[in-house]
Amino acid sequence: MNSESLNVIQALFDGGTLKAAKALPVPMQSGLYHLHLYGQNGSHVAALEAQRGGLREFKTLDACASMARRIGFSQLAVTLR
Repeated sequence: MNSESLNVIQALFDGGTLKAAKALPVPMQSGLYHLHLYGQNGSHVAALEAQRGGLREFKTLDACASMARRIGFSQLAVTLR
């Protein structure tokens, strides 16, 4: 799985590479979510990276949705389990 910084993800979105965003639960961590990004054919492109490395973890779906909105997405799919 690729992880990318916010700047790279923003450039991918602006260039038309990214088409969908999904909030997925962090494995083995109750109540935390990762933001995964998908391309035109539904293939996984990247997940949002934390500033200090690893995947960024969101404590709430609202925070995850806010980041997706900041990138430019108007919709966010959510997987609860």
